[in-house]
Amino acid sequence: MATRAADDGAPPGRHTLAGSGTRRLRHAAAAAFGHRRGRPGSAMLESMTTPADALTRKAIRGTVLSLWVLAACSIVLACLPGYDVYERGELVETRAAGGAAAAMLATWLTVPGIVVWIHPRRALLFGWSVLAWLGFLIYFAAMFELHFDWDLEIVQRWPAQALSYALGGLLLILLVFVPSAVVVHRIVEIVRTRRARRAAAPPGPPIARIHRER
Repeated sequence: MATRAADDGAPPGRHTLAGSGTRRLRHAAAAAFGHRRGRPGSAMLESMTTPADALTRKAIRGTVLSLWVLAACSIVLACLPGYDVYERGELVETRAAGGAAAAMLATWLTVPGIVVWIHPRRALLFGWSVLAWLGFLIYFAAMFELHFDWDLEIVQRWPAQALSYALGGLLLILLVFVPSAVVVHRIVEIVRTRRARRAAAPPGPPIARIHRER
């Protein structure tokens, strides 16, 4: 079948770049990454295109969404009255469950999640955990005090108890669960990649062994 190249004076059977560009690009990608089985780089290309990558992105975004929900609950609960302060049996004041400090901490913990949501990558998720540790240490240093007035009686309300659960869960996920999951996932990926490379590597030359008879 004559092609456009044949009309331009090129020998028949020769395809132009417009007619076979997509096919050539596919062959070039396959040759570069070793798309065929048994070639180096096949495990890399398969790991980039397998559904596990999409599953990882969904898991990261699901984690971000759950953290946002916990942060929103923490911010709302931090503004509610959470403690009744009594002195000698008389109500002196009512304090907020967490105040501006807890609300700022929850905001600090969730703002980096916007970047992780747009670019769901494990490295960014781990960096988010590092920033969470930094914010938690600053909050702990700012709120830590040794002085306590023993003449005061503090009664805790339900918003303060709920805030401890919401903010505690937020910190537990960001400070412990997220870095542990990222490290474990990376180790599993390294092990799988090494096994795939060993399976795709060509067999070595046969080894002759000499057994001496006694």
